[in-house]
Amino acid sequence: MAHFHLAVRFPLIILPCNTLSTLRQPTRLWLLERVAAHLSPGGLFVASLPNPTLLTRLPAHSESDVEELFYSPIDGEPIQVSSAWERSPDHFTVAWHYDHLLPDGRVERFTMQTQHSLTRADGYLDELKQMGFVIKAAYGDFDYRRYTPHSPNLIIVAASAS
Repeated sequence: MAHFHLAVRFPLIILPCNTLSTLRQPTRLWLLERVAAHLSPGGLFVASLPNPTLLTRLPAHSESDVEELFYSPIDGEPIQVSSAWERSPDHFTVAWHYDHLLPDGRVERFTMQTQHSLTRADGYLDELKQMGFVIKAAYGDFDYRRYTPHSPNLIIVAASAS
């Protein structure tokens, strides 16, 4: 993601689904360099991420909560999905557990983790400016509400300076 090179420029590049916050700072800067190189003059870059200020206010960890139950398309047996999270001073890690509930009582568990950087919102904005972007907006949700420390998200809209 941080090393792509295409022979085309785009008027809009979107990085959705909290992806930007899963990258460490050097990788984010490499990515932003590549995005800048692939934006048309005046093109927009939009990224959504969880509000890091909100995440830093959460307790250090959560208990595992069951979120969903669905049935395996392979064997028809239930799969229970639960999640839990842990917060350190620098990262917020979410773990999703997929428990395949077998008829004999055994449970096969698959766990997927995602780690988000707790870089402050102004840190992300400063990185974009450092890479030559002009910040157009910072929204707190997908309804265009202005970003605040209490917003659920940080949605950044930045323009190519060239």
